[in-house]
Amino acid sequence: NPEIARSLYQNVLSTGGSRDPAELYVAFRGRLPTADELDLLARGAHARACGNFQEALQLFDQPLSVVKAGEHPIWAWAAAGRVHALIGLERCVEARDYANAELAVAEQIGLGIMRQHIEVGLAIADAKLGNFEAACVRLDAVAAAREALGMGPASLGLAYEARARTALWMRDAGAFERYARKCAEQYKLARADPALVAKYE
Repeated sequence: NPEIARSLYQNVLSTGGSRDPAELYVAFRGRLPTADELDLLARGAHARACGNFQEALQLFDQPLSVVKAGEHPIWAWAAAGRVHALIGLERCVEARDYANAELAVAEQIGLGIMRQHIEVGLAIADAKLGNFEAACVRLDAVAAAREALGMGPASLGLAYEARARTALWMRDAGAFERYARKCAEQYKLARADPALVAKYE
């Protein structure tokens, strides 16, 4: 939808973080996210964290059935959650193909930073399938972009964690230690988030 894509760029992507996110979102969509939309996303993330991947998949599918790319920031989070849920169900080929398809859509509408959530999932799917080089290149690019933008410790930590996991599956002890240490340093800084504190400890 060219009109929606243009509104997304003008009201959100082109601002460079110069205004409050809630203000930008209202300018784009005319309203803040509803409690139902956020609840589905939170419940899906919780189910995935608990290892209930089928439940997580069903929860992520609900907002994705009504929210299209570029219409709502939750789309990227839900799409990424769906990728991770499929990986948890050992459906890695499906996860890879779905992530590639959604990234193509994100490219069409000019989605920038938000697409990285899906890219991390794609990299993990690739790593699980033995495509280590592709996974490492993608994760390194995500981490570099987040470093350049000065993003917070949670965002950086998640990128480093995915890179450390990939190194572990590659049996690259040196890379694992390097990225695990980077991940721990970021999660230590994000002590306001109990989930990340638990991971660090």
